Amino acid sequence: MTIVEGLKEKLKIVSKNLQLSSASRKKVIVIGSQYHIGRATLLALSSLHDETVDAYAGTDDKIMNAANIDGIQDVQANLADTAGLARSLVGYDAAYIVVPCHGGGTQLTINGIQAAKQADVKFILLLSVIGQDSDEATFEKKFQPIRDAVEDSGIEYSIIKLPLEPEKPVAVGDVGKESAKILADPSDHVGKEYKFEASH
Repeated sequence: MTIVEGLKEKLKIVSKNLQLSSASRKKVIVIGSQYHIGRATLLALSSLHDETVDAYAGTDDKIMNAANIDGIQDVQANLADTAGLARSLVGYDAAYIVVPCHGGGTQLTINGIQAAKQADVKFILLLSVIGQDSDEATFEKKFQPIRDAVEDSGIEYSIIKLPLEPEKPVAVGDVGKESAKILADPSDHVGKEYKFEASH
C-alpha cells in the first residue's frame, strides 16, 4: 500500500467515525428559553451533556437571543403558530416546552405538543406547577388538558412539577440539571413525573 493509499484509508475511517458520532448525538430544543427554567436547562445541557447533545434555544421571534448562552443557537419557535413551529421542530429528538400554565399557557403548550407530533419529535418534557391544598386541585385541573393532549399524541413524555407558591422557591439550577439529564437520555424517564420541593 502506497502512502497516498494509506492516507485515503485513514480518511475513510475518520469520516466513518465522524458520521457515527454525529448520528449518535441527540438534537434537543428548549422552547421557552427566555424563562429561568429554560435557560438553566440550556446551561446544563451545554456544560454537562455537550458531548452527546446538540442543544438549541427555541424562542419567539420577538425575543431572539433570549438565552444568550455561548454555543447555543437560537431557533424560531412561536407557540402561537403551530404550523410554523412544526416546520422548526423537524429533525429534533426531544423538545422541552417551558410555558407558564396561566395567561394562555395551557393552549400554547397544547400547540407545542401538536407541532411536535407533526414534526415527528420522539420525546417531550413538560413543565407543570404544583399548588398547595385547594390550589393543587385547581392547577391540576388546568394541567389536565395538557396531559390529555400529550397522551393522545402518542409521543413519549415526562413531566417536571414545581411548587406554585412564590414563598416556596425551588433551586432553578437543580431543576435545569434534572431537566437536562432527562432530555439527554429520556429512555429511563418515559411516563414519569418528577416533583421538586422548595429549596428552603
